[in-house]
Amino acid sequence: MKQCFFIMLGLLLFASFLQASSLGVFNEEYHVPKSIIIAFDANAVGTTRGEVNVNKNRNNQISIGRFSFDKIAEDNDFIEIERLFMVENHEWKDTNGTHIMNIFRVTLRDNENMEQALLDLSNNDNIIWAEFEGLISFFNVPTDDVNGRWNFRNDIQLPQMWNYLSVGHDVVVAIVDSGVKWNHEYLRNSMFVDNSQIFPYRADDNQSKHRFTDWSIWF
Repeated sequence: MKQCFFIMLGLLLFASFLQASSLGVFNEEYHVPKSIIIAFDANAVGTTRGEVNVNKNRNNQISIGRFSFDKIAEDNDFIEIERLFMVENHEWKDTNGTHIMNIFRVTLRDNENMEQALLDLSNNDNIIWAEFEGLISFFNVPTDDVNGRWNFRNDIQLPQMWNYLSVGHDVVVAIVDSGVKWNHEYLRNSMFVDNSQIFPYRADDNQSKHRFTDWSIWF
């Protein structure tokens, strides 16, 4: 029985090792090149606002005044570091102790040291967690049944938008659910109205649900 227990324990440890190893393998198909996301421990760096002083040496490698981190930066050739988020309530933290403004993107000079850098950062006392930055991508053109029924897709240049790959950091997406000032000078010349959604409205028709706000408008 005891032998069986140790065999099971060994298998569990081996499985955990394989999982940890796979998570630490850099793959350009799934990860952003030369990029690692880290969360600094607020107690270690003395801030919940992501206020770190960044310096560079003659080799263009960064340092922030924390010896163990700076050693990793030098050994693995970190050349940039940038805070990712700005929030009003900088004191809030998640269950791991991560303050949002202490999340940074570290950029390496090349991909050669990605896996070693991730391992070093994960074991550093200044860091709560570290991970490769996931690459966001999708199929260019949807293939579901709805696609064939979107008769206005060419009018609003959807195919061109679908063919604009959403990969990297330069695509900004905004989700607005509180109304739009449709006639604003920045929007009114970029507006598409789906005429099939426009219905006449009579002032004496109390049952009518067709208002201007019900129109399908795309920008």
